[in-house]
Amino acid sequence: VALLILPVAAALVPAHIVFHLPAAPVANAVIDDVAPLPTTAPVAPAPTAAPIFTVERAVLLLLAVWAAGVLAVTARTAFGHFGLYLLHRRSVPHIPNGIDGEKFRGAHWQLRIRTAPGNEGPVTYGIIRSTVLLPKASVRWPRAQLEAVLLHEFAHVCRKDCLTRLIALAACAFYWPNPFVWSAAARQRREAEIA
Repeated sequence: VALLILPVAAALVPAHIVFHLPAAPVANAVIDDVAPLPTTAPVAPAPTAAPIFTVERAVLLLLAVWAAGVLAVTARTAFGHFGLYLLHRRSVPHIPNGIDGEKFRGAHWQLRIRTAPGNEGPVTYGIIRSTVLLPKASVRWPRAQLEAVLLHEFAHVCRKDCLTRLIALAACAFYWPNPFVWSAAARQRREAEIA
């Protein structure tokens, strides 16, 4: 969050460095009663080719590369969320038998079984109303394993890990050239799993 606020704060805070330049001397001024030098007619400079590399072009090129990186990371994130949406559409609501419901009170969430093939682990997604998608094989899990998995996913829901993950992805998109931001996002993901 701090990294995302930083550019806005930098634009709002006034600059602390102010340069005061001395006034330019007046051309052809008489100094200590010395006569001014005679002026000659200005000579037109010889035509030269425009420089290929200028600072302005370099800044525009860097800005274009940065914007392309932001779009690429944002597109990858959007594509992943669209894939989760499709998984949600191909799933059915599920209420497991024999699970103590009192342990799971206090958060808005929905439990669904994926009907799509694949045994990838449980997935929690959604910010306002979180959804936990379980693989089809979860209907055959022992009750203790299912309850442990559900408690783990419920902790993600209670901690709003989907929201913090989305904020981390936004920071990664904005600061994509910085490897420390990617490292911090990966560490945040690991810490969320441990917590």
